[in-house]
Amino acid sequence: MYSTCKQAMATRRSTAGTFITCSSFTNLTSTRGSPAFLGHFLGGWTFAAVFTAGSGLPITLGTIKGGGQAFGEGDSVNFFGYGNSENAIPITPANVGQGSRYFGITTAIGSAGINGSNMFKDPTAAYNNIRQPILGLDTRDGGFGVYRGMPYWNVDFSVMKNFRITERFSSEFQVVFTNFFNHDQFGDPSGDYLATSNPGSFGSLSGQLYSYSPRQIQFGLRLNF
Repeated sequence: MYSTCKQAMATRRSTAGTFITCSSFTNLTSTRGSPAFLGHFLGGWTFAAVFTAGSGLPITLGTIKGGGQAFGEGDSVNFFGYGNSENAIPITPANVGQGSRYFGITTAIGSAGINGSNMFKDPTAAYNNIRQPILGLDTRDGGFGVYRGMPYWNVDFSVMKNFRITERFSSEFQVVFTNFFNHDQFGDPSGDYLATSNPGSFGSLSGQLYSYSPRQIQFGLRLNF
């Protein structure tokens, strides 16, 4: 059996996210002392799995859309561009249940996601815990990365069986599973931008990551000679 794990840090605006990839490989070939038919059945199996996980990346907490004439009245969509934005300010460091996906949200705030899905357990409490920068009171905005987006994980798995036909001929049959557990994997709201201008969609989850799909199964057969 062979296994390994790698950990990497991805930096984005000086705030890091952690990514871990683990792989495991097992080869079952020892069948000495077993009857011939049992040896053919038990030997020649290969199992391999790849586990990938990552923490949520920092997301922008965009200020409300204003006239752009005063501090706190601009947002990256309409005024700044290039992903630069003033950030709204959390009032308290309250635990609002972020970093997971919750379904069945029916409140006026944060109910626009698929099946009422939201990254906050209580979107109303999370939204009400945010204020806009105030000219004359704040010397800076909320700063980037006060909230983090959706973490993710995935498992791919493969099984291969080697069949010895003769001394010269053999065959390999393989089954490969991507997204083995067939779980959903939502992306961050609006990419990586939490807009405080639209309460109805605040924290709402509108789709899965582009690189994830429902479980797929591939079969392969190879003849060696």
